[in-house]
Amino acid sequence: MNRAVLIAAVIAIIPCVGGGHAAESSATRSLLFKVVPVELSAKLTSPATIGVCDQGFSNQCAVSPCVCEKFDGTVASPAFGEGSATIDLTLDAGNAIGNGAQFAGIGCLPGYGSVGISASGGIFTLSAIVSVCSPTTHLSSPSKAKTEPVSGSFAIQQAAVNETGYGFFQGQYYIHSEMLVVKGKMAIVP
Repeated sequence: MNRAVLIAAVIAIIPCVGGGHAAESSATRSLLFKVVPVELSAKLTSPATIGVCDQGFSNQCAVSPCVCEKFDGTVASPAFGEGSATIDLTLDAGNAIGNGAQFAGIGCLPGYGSVGISASGGIFTLSAIVSVCSPTTHLSSPSKAKTEPVSGSFAIQQAAVNETGYGFFQGQYYIHSEMLVVKGKMAIVP
């Protein structure tokens, strides 16, 4: 009988201890990071080249052929402030999926990006995993497409201030104007 009373007492105490701990960790977690918007707009600076880019995380490609694209543009976010951004993006055409994989047809290419940011909040380097897909709206004639969807995730690799963070983005690559426009959210840990 004493054993049953002891088990009942432990079961009655666990929710009290766990509840207090959960409330404390929830309040603590809300102070550890905040979610903020990120917007980036950039223009292709030169024709794409065959091979991998040479900056940071963009310096990789699992399966050839690969192509390197470089962009210059602007960034705005409470995490970085407002400023300039350079993007080095290696697209891994050898790992393309979908109909007409690689450089033509309908499908998606994985990519690896390195983003350098110089803004009012400091100097940052981001690493990004990217997916660029051919538009599915013009299945019979991909050459008539005006945009390609872009999405991915990123993490802060280096920062001039003591800050880390990660996030996701989605946007469009405007084929004819060679503009990349993405918006996303990131969690920053000051």
